[in-house]
Amino acid sequence: ESMEVRITTKQQTGVVIKPTTGGAQGDRVMPVLFRRTYEKMLSAWMASKRHDLGEGLLAIDPTTNLVHDVSVTDSVSGYGQNIQLYSNCNEGKIRSWLSDIKKREVNGRRVLNETQYIVVKKVAKRICLEYRALCGGMRFEDLPEPLRWSMHGGPGTGKTHVIKIIKDELFGQVLGWNIGMEFNIIAFQAVMADLLGGDTIHHALNICIFGMKKKEKGSQEMRARETMRSMLMLRWLIIDEISMVSARLLADIDYQLRNYYRHNSEFAFDKKKRLRPFAGVNILFSGDFWQLPPPEGGFLGDIPFEYIQNSRQYDPSPSIAHGQSLMWSGPETGVQGVTELETCERTDDVWLQSVQEEFREGKLSTDTHAFLHGKPTLLPGSILNGNVTCKNDWCKKRACEMFELEKNHL
Repeated sequence: ESMEVRITTKQQTGVVIKPTTGGAQGDRVMPVLFRRTYEKMLSAWMASKRHDLGEGLLAIDPTTNLVHDVSVTDSVSGYGQNIQLYSNCNEGKIRSWLSDIKKREVNGRRVLNETQYIVVKKVAKRICLEYRALCGGMRFEDLPEPLRWSMHGGPGTGKTHVIKIIKDELFGQVLGWNIGMEFNIIAFQAVMADLLGGDTIHHALNICIFGMKKKEKGSQEMRARETMRSMLMLRWLIIDEISMVSARLLADIDYQLRNYYRHNSEFAFDKKKRLRPFAGVNILFSGDFWQLPPPEGGFLGDIPFEYIQNSRQYDPSPSIAHGQSLMWSGPETGVQGVTELETCERTDDVWLQSVQEEFREGKLSTDTHAFLHGKPTLLPGSILNGNVTCKNDWCKKRACEMFELEKNHL
């Protein structure tokens, strides 16, 4: 579609972008998602004007490193009109994909089990609501809070599989989105982030490790601008291995999103014009709180003592209490619910599943410990949870003897 974009600041300084002004192949037609072609030119222009435009553009204060608000008369890149997010899709296409993925089978096995599908459906339904509001099918005031949901489950229950389905199919194929632009997947460890093609929390959101401040001012400003630019169209943030994220780090994530995210977003503010948690970005947590907690900063799976002691006051600052409020304060400002994945999809081996559960619960049995270390066991491996799976008479007799001995010992 042909268009002419005029960006005008409060100081009446501006730039006009129109067909024939450039492009990857010099074409005369400006694509709807023109930002991908013209981003470098816009970035250079904004950088050159940064010192005399004040708050006229999204810019960084070199003293405080805070991002200023944006005031423009028209829409460019991510500034307003989020309808560009759905230029390659519509609600019917999303619902059609959702219906297909629910029934799809590979080698006689469902691609998603019942609880996995619930998570995918929640994400898809939220996307449909936002699309409907952007198209004028409903008022923004009638939209519910952005999705803040937790997908929880033990090892092998398919959390990573669900994220990949959302990333590759829903976001990638159906919507035509790019990771690091319209959505992002982040994790505390680089290894976990790499498995999903995502980024680490600290790098993606420009959070200093261990609270250390960067020494070189120029590189810090450049990195902050890169982070700011990557969030112009951000609508979804998937945080993997949430058990490793401390309450303080979660508060840092919220603080950075509030700081960098464009403030004229249709989704950033609630009905009372208050800036929403995570600046209105949809959040999907994934992980298992039965695993080891972070070494410091407050465990999100604990009782939120700091939050309770502060009389449940919602204070958006990078503190343990604020991080706990983002998890526990209720649907208006915290996590709205959880979907528990219970079926182990990784293996059908009942013995291996029982070993995984023992590790998860921190109750490794004497026999399992002995078996894993190559030492003699008191019971045959066919005995699981008191049941003799092999039906062998000797195994049954041995199991009865050991259970009776254990009962008398107790």
